[in-house]
Amino acid sequence: MANKMPLRLLKISYDLSDTNDTQRLPFPMLELHTHTTQSDGSLTPTELVNFAAEKGVKALAITDHDTMAAWEEATAAATAHDLEIVPGLELSTVYNGRSMHILGFYPDPNKLQAPLQERVDGRHRRARKMADKLAELGFPITLPDMPHSMAPGRPHIATALKQAGHVNSHNEA
Repeated sequence: MANKMPLRLLKISYDLSDTNDTQRLPFPMLELHTHTTQSDGSLTPTELVNFAAEKGVKALAITDHDTMAAWEEATAAATAHDLEIVPGLELSTVYNGRSMHILGFYPDPNKLQAPLQERVDGRHRRARKMADKLAELGFPITLPDMPHSMAPGRPHIATALKQAGHVNSHNEA
């Protein structure tokens, strides 16, 4: 009887920030989970594409939370590089009382536009409630201008707290 080995999944992680500006990766890199400023990332779609291209990434998935807003800008920016943009999404849900984050790639934008807009609208309401609650607690903030397509999250609240002088860093927030 053949010895059956259990299937093992291997996750290889390579932190792009560990490479210096002139160092390129020793192998073709696929980055399949990134966020832009359209959700909780720190780089605009163009900045993320340029950074990935500088590091030797060959395929870059844009997987913002609940929004497809960065795909067009990222795809346009990638034309200047040998870089494929993989359109994607990260959706959060709860299953059996546990939070889950689900990545999806190459979704049909026509089928997702309306439900995603509902989620983004909910994120805008939640950000406003958080700002109101912080003001009640004595920490008034001004939320940044957020386009209707942007999915605001905790990093946007942290930035507002820092700009208002209530905290010294995003980590403190």
